[in-house]
Amino acid sequence: MPTTIEKLEKRIKVLEEKIEKPRPFIDIKQIPHLNVLKLLLSDSDPTLDNQAVRKKYVDDKIDNILGNWENKSVNTVYQANTAGFVVAHAELASGSGASLNGYTDSNNPPATLRVRDQIGSDYHTEGSIVMPVKKNDYWKITRSSTDISVTIYWIPLT
Repeated sequence: MPTTIEKLEKRIKVLEEKIEKPRPFIDIKQIPHLNVLKLLLSDSDPTLDNQAVRKKYVDDKIDNILGNWENKSVNTVYQANTAGFVVAHAELASGSGASLNGYTDSNNPPATLRVRDQIGSDYHTEGSIVMPVKKNDYWKITRSSTDISVTIYWIPLT
């Protein structure tokens, strides 16, 4: 049979196990996500601290999102090595007008009309289209007649 001392020691051990042990100290500065949250929720002057830091972060990212503008030709099929945007501008050169058409899909040549603008003397004499293109998809810009002159640019996402 256990002695009184043994009973007390056993009881102390059970009580010690039930007592919540202190948690280790965590330095919030060592947790990057919480550091950003602290910055965003700060009571400091937003125009000096928060906004300046956020603006620099966004500016740095935007500078690295878009590649360089490339001139392209009408009625030519291209394959996108990266995702990007096609921007085409048309002006009425002569006659009554024409349509400016943007096609893109995974087929070569692309068959899916995604964007169109009508240019003509009865409505607007110039217009533009912007078309996103997925990586590895094919794209082309066409015109329904030579009544319009077309300028085409490709700008890739990096």
